[in-house]
Amino acid sequence: MVVAKYKKYTKSPKAELERYFQSIPFGWLQLDKNDVLSRIPENASYSDSFRAVLETDATRHGKTAWGDKTPAHWIAVKNIRKHFPDAVIINLVRDPRDVVASLLRVPWGSPSFVMNSIYTEWTLRHLRKQVEVHHLRLEDLLGNPEKVLRFILKQIDLPWNDRLLQHDRYSVNDVGGIPWLAQAYKPLKPYAPKRSLPPHQEAWVEWLCRSAFVHFGYKKYATQLSFKALVFDLPLFFKSLIHMMKIFFFPDPVREKELERWLSHNPKAFNHYPECDSEKASKASFE
Repeated sequence: MVVAKYKKYTKSPKAELERYFQSIPFGWLQLDKNDVLSRIPENASYSDSFRAVLETDATRHGKTAWGDKTPAHWIAVKNIRKHFPDAVIINLVRDPRDVVASLLRVPWGSPSFVMNSIYTEWTLRHLRKQVEVHHLRLEDLLGNPEKVLRFILKQIDLPWNDRLLQHDRYSVNDVGGIPWLAQAYKPLKPYAPKRSLPPHQEAWVEWLCRSAFVHFGYKKYATQLSFKALVFDLPLFFKSLIHMMKIFFFPDPVREKELERWLSHNPKAFNHYPECDSEKASKASFE
């Protein structure tokens, strides 16, 4: 959907799928492209192509309903609504300080806390302007999962099942050996506030994401701003900006090489996962 928003297509949706089959996201799905193509009608629309990918994945696991969790789709809400007018769109909000800290710990995230802060604020501002988007807080989901999950199920007309509270036992774990995704398959635990950033970075996150803190009710730690911290981060900011522009405007057509570029954005993040390196992460992505 992100590609559909910015590309001027000259070929059919079915032909464009061939390009998608070479992408990193399709590699992660571990689907057979022929299974996807078999579901697409002759005069396919872009919604038919999108639906075919998700239906193939659902069928593989014996499911009759499907959903999509793609963080980058925040920028394509209008396009999603155009192709799927009945879609239920949920924005799961997290404390911006935790978001920035999380992005600093993944190799495809920016090593600049300023870049991550701007991205977080920009994302939440954009989503707040969209109509018919449900904004739910991760902290509330972890604090009272049944209440929040029942609300979601009501929106999509699906019945309650107690297994939802034991997703670590019943959900399909298809992330392989990718360590920064492993937390998603662990048992639910109540949210515990933690200060995962240095105070001088926290202060800038609170300032750069100030409208998000007000709108979603997050409390600030009232730490004073440090311009020294900002100066030290600027080289990382511009380096990150150049790296992302290369990925966005000059993608590598070879999936494995493009993934290497993604994982080289913030190489120090691998220090958090001593058992993993970029080569292992690449291999785990497509096994």
